[in-house]
Amino acid sequence: MLYSLFIFIMFNVGCNNTDSPPVITSEAYEPCCGADTASNYSINGVNFYIPNAFTPNGDGVNDFWYPIYDIKESDSVNIINFTIFDRDDPNTMRSIFVREVFDPKDLTNYAFNGRDYRFQDSIHRGLFFYRMNVIVKNATYVTIEGTACSIVCDDESPIFKDKAGCFFPYQVSSDFKGNNSLPTGELTCFE
Repeated sequence: MLYSLFIFIMFNVGCNNTDSPPVITSEAYEPCCGADTASNYSINGVNFYIPNAFTPNGDGVNDFWYPIYDIKESDSVNIINFTIFDRDDPNTMRSIFVREVFDPKDLTNYAFNGRDYRFQDSIHRGLFFYRMNVIVKNATYVTIEGTACSIVCDDESPIFKDKAGCFFPYQVSSDFKGNNSLPTGELTCFE
């Protein structure tokens, strides 16, 4: 009798799991995308694209977060005080990544790779706040700040497969604007 009851319970659990896919929820990822889309700026004739999401998982696709602009303009653009904070509350946030200057030709050393500079084995997961000062053609000084999301490819990352409003570094168009109709390049992270 006990044996047949065990089989019945196992059968019901199996059927319930195949009726519909599991709903993935994530407290860390809930504030990501949707509200703040990619930011596009035109500063003194130079177009900038600031993605609002990236995946620092080391697969060579969207591994770094950084401002994107025409590299031919790099002599006329200076980005200083490039800082990433662990959250968006000014009263409690702490810096986790700082570069006094940003060099778009050396992303490995200057772009945010998701790691907290104090704990290199720790990858930031979820929302972060960024701030940078941009000087264009030695004439225009602008502070750019906002929020973006570090998506660690884990059990909760498939939430982004259908989540609207996410713009990744790979989704920059030829005019340096975010275009989420372009493929993310992510082959396994959101499956």
